[in-house]
Amino acid sequence: MEQGKYQVQGRELHQGEMTLGQTKRVLKFVAAYSDNPDFKKIKDVKSAIQWLLENDLIDQALDLILTGDKQGIVWDDLSNSVLVEIGTDFLALNREWIKKLKDSLVKSKN
Repeated sequence: MEQGKYQVQGRELHQGEMTLGQTKRVLKFVAAYSDNPDFKKIKDVKSAIQWLLENDLIDQALDLILTGDKQGIVWDDLSNSVLVEIGTDFLALNREWIKKLKDSLVKSKN
């Protein structure tokens, strides 16, 4: 699958299918917040972005999934349309992995 490419404050950032290192960091991230009742309500890009914003974790999430020179980027200046595009691409590029993670979280709670 192709990579997502984004122009952010004059820099080109990318995302593709997650690497092993990114997967490890995402799993730690999920483990840290999976007991949050609102985390369990995330169903789509819109609710994921809303949850990340409400919990002041959007910068951390963007840093985790995007590659490229991110030093000095002011995430607060990122347009909403680019934010939604990044979230949508993340789900598309990692659909199977996310489905398996979701299934394993549901099983572990039962």
